[in-house]
Amino acid sequence: MSKKLEALLNRYKCEMADIFGENLLGIYLTGSIVLDGFHEGKSDVDCTVLLTCPPNKDQVDKIKKTHRALSAQYKGMPLESQYITLDNIQKSEVDTNPFYGYRDGKLTLAKFGANLITWFTLKKYGKTIIGVPAAEVNVLITIDDVKNYVRDNVNSYWVRKLHRLQKPFSISRIFALSDQAVEWCTCGISRMYYTLRENDIASKDKAAEYGLGASPSIHS
Repeated sequence: MSKKLEALLNRYKCEMADIFGENLLGIYLTGSIVLDGFHEGKSDVDCTVLLTCPPNKDQVDKIKKTHRALSAQYKGMPLESQYITLDNIQKSEVDTNPFYGYRDGKLTLAKFGANLITWFTLKKYGKTIIGVPAAEVNVLITIDDVKNYVRDNVNSYWVRKLHRLQKPFSISRIFALSDQAVEWCTCGISRMYYTLRENDIASKDKAAEYGLGASPSIHS
């Protein structure tokens, strides 16, 4: 971990402790940084902030100010966080109550931004910044839950995406030809393939290498 990233997390930890006090159960790193796929200057810094109760209006305002200040000071290190209670993690994605998440420079109250893969990552690979050790957080999500989620995702989101791409001259089809879209789709599909085959989760880097090894004839 670079000194710049360590400084960012230390300041974030102090700010969150000041905002939430005893309502803060813990802050945990998830995502690429715990899966050995983090690229400073490109990857997001993914955090889960576990709370005893949802943020109130005053706390929401302070969260926004904190993220804006950190974004200005630590450029190239986008901090994306979800602020969620333990009982919300234990629910299925359909039953989950909306929670606050900071993504793409905005704090929104919604259900997106984190899912079963996030919670499984927290359970198995999460790194504790402050609070209850990640290994002691009572996350009930199993790898079977994750695999079911992946299958549903393939049969819903990715099927719809494929149908959009089949439309000639559509914006989706044109964008799909960009390097960014090719990388995103390849890594996303490879991660799902890895999970279904290996009963685990992997970073985009590791999953892409795995996918290349599983389909050598395509790339020969």
